[in-house]
Amino acid sequence: MFHLEQALQLALTYILFQFKGSFEKTHDVIRLLDEVIELAKNENLRKIRNDEASTLEVIRESYITSRYFPYSVDKLVVEKAYNVTKAILNELRLVE
Repeated sequence: MFHLEQALQLALTYILFQFKGSFEKTHDVIRLLDEVIELAKNENLRKIRNDEASTLEVIRESYITSRYFPYSVDKLVVEKAYNVTKAILNELRLVE
């Protein structure tokens, strides 16, 4: 989960840098995603954001939890998080 969060965070900050030349120093992938959605006016990303809010919350929380505490996640949760992360990266045209 930590690596999924990192991949998403770095991709979003890259896109923000492309748009603005800078980005907010935060580990909050939901906040970063919301900013990308607003700048890109991307309705597909907005739909993913709304439909997958609970999964995005798990991804966001996994950063701190897995970094500082023993942390395990059910395989199905990880697979869902992987699919959501991949969908976002696909929409951003960063992976196929």
